[in-house]
Amino acid sequence: MPSDVRGLGSRIPHYLVIFGVIISGCGSQAETSNECVALTFTTETTKSEMPIVFTDYKGSSLAQSFKLPASADVSGVSLVLSKSGTVPDDVPVTLTIEGDEPGKPNGTVVTSATGAASGNLRPANISTPGAYRFNFTGYVTLDFNKTYWLRLTGAWGASNKTDANFIQWHAHDGVSGDYTDGRALYQTTDDPLGWSSYLVGAYRDLLFTIHCRQVP
Repeated sequence: MPSDVRGLGSRIPHYLVIFGVIISGCGSQAETSNECVALTFTTETTKSEMPIVFTDYKGSSLAQSFKLPASADVSGVSLVLSKSGTVPDDVPVTLTIEGDEPGKPNGTVVTSATGAASGNLRPANISTPGAYRFNFTGYVTLDFNKTYWLRLTGAWGASNKTDANFIQWHAHDGVSGDYTDGRALYQTTDDPLGWSSYLVGAYRDLLFTIHCRQVP
């Protein structure tokens, strides 16, 4: 897939069409004419995925940092996801935007007067690899050139935490074409600040699109 990093004013990222995924389910909605794309990174050079709630490393979250090329009112985020095995449908997958500690998510969801940067999807609506959208309640304003973190979390019980049942967040993998304004991290313990780059490596970035409100 070709590199695709765009600024304000861009329209729906092309991978939504290439993957042919209909964005549906909890927290999803169709694109509207007053929306734009604040930033998108969709370079998937190899079939590389990272799982959440994967017992081998006791992880419950994945995170990717980013910086916007201009300040924007953000309405939601699309991630390239897929599912392996059977994941409980009654416990949603949650995507939040959090501040920087620095060097890792600070655990505080970005909020505004109109809403919070948090959205859910039901695992039943995640299947084949594609772009799945998490909508926020209202809009949250993100500042230009400030580090923020996308954090994907699954909270299903221990009986379902196996090496066969998990949600995957797809990634770019390789020195060439990586996203230079952020990095990927994996939560290796139940400590919300216990983050590591061991699994994701130095050249892996998770795929995402930041949706925003179109300014007239």
